[in-house]
Amino acid sequence: MYRNMFVVLGLLSLLSGFLLGGCASPAKPVPTASAPPAESSLSGAIMPSPAQAHLNLRFAEPPPLPPPVNRENYANFDDNPTKQVSEHPVSTFSIDVDTGAYANVRRWLNNGQLPQ
Repeated sequence: MYRNMFVVLGLLSLLSGFLLGGCASPAKPVPTASAPPAESSLSGAIMPSPAQAHLNLRFAEPPPLPPPVNRENYANFDDNPTKQVSEHPVSTFSIDVDTGAYANVRRWLNNGQLPQ
């Protein structure tokens, strides 16, 4: 019984210490005097510190990109012959034209080039 009472009294005194500590007035700042900057003959010169010089070397500008190269090389194929629909009913224009050719032509036209 007495042990519980001592624990409760200890916690209450600890809590009151925290509460009273928060009620104290803030400390007044101490005025400090700063010396004026010294004039020297190098006052206008800007020199990087060794740490900054190391950073400049570490983050050097990347080399320029190589010029663009045209890598579009297509094998020469003979044109497919025209087929009569009456003889080959499964051959229609919409099936024979592939989407890759449309994509290439669209890209060339968007870039201001004529198809090759």
